Amino acid sequence: MEIIILDGSKMTSKDTAYEYINSTMRFPDYAGKNLDSLHDCLSELNSDVVIVLQGEDEMLENLQEYGEKILKVFRKTALEANYTFIEK
Repeated sequence: MEIIILDGSKMTSKDTAYEYINSTMRFPDYAGKNLDSLHDCLSELNSDVVIVLQGEDEMLENLQEYGEKILKVFRKTALEANYTFIEK
């Protein structure tokens, strides 16, 4: 089982959020900086992956409505791809 911990406080803008997520998740270099690309990359994960998001409040404070959209992609894709997503 692979556990990936994301720190929401490091997501201070859309660009930094995608740079941080793409690098921490070790997504391919061609991964984009948008919700569709995030969904596509997360869809390739398997059920042995657990993603833990810490600092959700800071992320939402920084990104506001867009942070909610990112969370929605993580939640929805977790159900589709069968990986585990934990929010703290």
